[in-house]
Amino acid sequence: MHKTDHSTAVELYQSHSTLVDRFLIRSQRRFPKLRRMPTLRSHLEEALWRSANKFDPSRGTQFSTFVYHRLHGCILDLVRKRCRSKEPFVRNPNLQMEYERNGQIDSPAEQGCAEHRMDVRRTADRIRKILATVETTSGTIVTSHIIKGQSLRSIARDLALPYSEVRRRYQAVLTHIRHEMGVSPPHP
Repeated sequence: MHKTDHSTAVELYQSHSTLVDRFLIRSQRRFPKLRRMPTLRSHLEEALWRSANKFDPSRGTQFSTFVYHRLHGCILDLVRKRCRSKEPFVRNPNLQMEYERNGQIDSPAEQGCAEHRMDVRRTADRIRKILATVETTSGTIVTSHIIKGQSLRSIARDLALPYSEVRRRYQAVLTHIRHEMGVSPPHP
């Protein structure tokens, strides 16, 4: 394994330290449970430092690409560790209360500018319309998992369906929503 000399590693670390802030903001927005993790920044900084030490320019990749994947992996590892707790991971109580009160998905207007809130509302409206077109059980699976934070296994128990069937339906609805919205599927 190649090890970068110390001065080069320090230079790479300093020149790419803004990535830590970007990943910090993005991950806290995407995974609200990480907001309560005081060591998140230090985990990201450690991943950046390790990446700077392990980077091998002779492999033909840019450091920014190399470190991006390392930081993304760091976030996913933290998410996996936090998911083992009993509390649902991506649960947003404000969103759930709005859903239960109105019977629809409404975004809390606590963050962002007016244009951003308008875009979020439009997107939520589009998703709501798409969900209205899917089979009722599949729609229930998606809303129970995303809005209420219920695990797919507990949804399977509640609906008396095999876990594999619940997972298949969940994935099918997400694929349908992506297709209807013109969003490409995530890369494996």
